[in-house]
Amino acid sequence: MTSWLLIMLHNFIQTKMGTKKKITRKAKPTTKNTNFSTTYTGTLDIAKSGMGFVMVAGLVNDILVFPTDFNTALKGDLVLVKITKIRQGTGKKEGKVLEVLKRKQVSFSGTLQVTHKHAFFIPNTIYPMPDIYIPINKLKSAKDKDRVMVKLTKWDKASRKPEGEVIDVFTLEQEIDFIAKSFSC
Repeated sequence: MTSWLLIMLHNFIQTKMGTKKKITRKAKPTTKNTNFSTTYTGTLDIAKSGMGFVMVAGLVNDILVFPTDFNTALKGDLVLVKITKIRQGTGKKEGKVLEVLKRKQVSFSGTLQVTHKHAFFIPNTIYPMPDIYIPINKLKSAKDKDRVMVKLTKWDKASRKPEGEVIDVFTLEQEIDFIAKSFSC
């Protein structure tokens, strides 16, 4: 055997037997938890991936917000966000939405899913958005798989589904117009 193989075998045996300490590096933390309560007001933008970014006037970088920290905010809402972490080195901030100050949009178009006990509205958007619960008495004669316009009426807690009501049921002509407008430049 060659000498380097003997040395490696010797080191391996010593490491496994516990006579030689294994050298490990202590990893540097990449984020710093913040104990102070710095809050900002800004607009929530949501990427197609589902990650959120709060754009604040006067800040160089947006504040990163994970989907679990949106609270009841939707894309375009004016929100109050609290800084939870600051990345060391880059200084980029992570945060959590504390409150929705102003909704950008309260009515949405999409498809209705109706059962005999309840209904859900599935929004027609490329951006992540929760389904909206529609009470049976708020359907306005809409049926399962109808294309509808829904108004968001209540969303108190992030742990619950938002509630809404049907404000319009699209006719076939309206749907064709809608599709034609979406493909026109």
